[in-house]
Amino acid sequence: MELAGGEPKTKVRIRGAGQGAPRNHPRSIRVIDHIYLPVTDLTRSVDFYTRLLGELGWRVMGSYDSTTEGVPSLHGFYAPNLSSIWLRVVNEVPAPYYVGIAVSSRPAVDAIYATALEAGGTDAGQPAIRHYFSDGYYAANVHDPDGHTLELVNKG
Repeated sequence: MELAGGEPKTKVRIRGAGQGAPRNHPRSIRVIDHIYLPVTDLTRSVDFYTRLLGELGWRVMGSYDSTTEGVPSLHGFYAPNLSSIWLRVVNEVPAPYYVGIAVSSRPAVDAIYATALEAGGTDAGQPAIRHYFSDGYYAANVHDPDGHTLELVNKG
């Protein structure tokens, strides 16, 4: 199938997804407990994530200054469901991460996207319906100061 202008229209289909996520699946279940996100400038990243995640109801968990070899020093944030993101200082980010964050509504996606840009993020995809995923998939993408992509998504 082609769109006007001869561009191909594609729709992403995930094998085995069938009808999509089960409708009776409670979204409040913590699926991922925590993630370490490598950052090069802790002060800059703490400011960025405090503003961005604060819009989502996340709270600052605090800093963990490790004196144990092999255990990194971290600064953490936790979500209402107690999932957490920990910033880990590195000299150089090895490869940017891609993190999708669920947002409660389309207006909230727009507002958090604007907050992320004001906090020093850069545009990686303005808020819009992503028809190639599904008709109810509304998202915006930003790069954090270290180049990690954050997708703010509401699946309606």
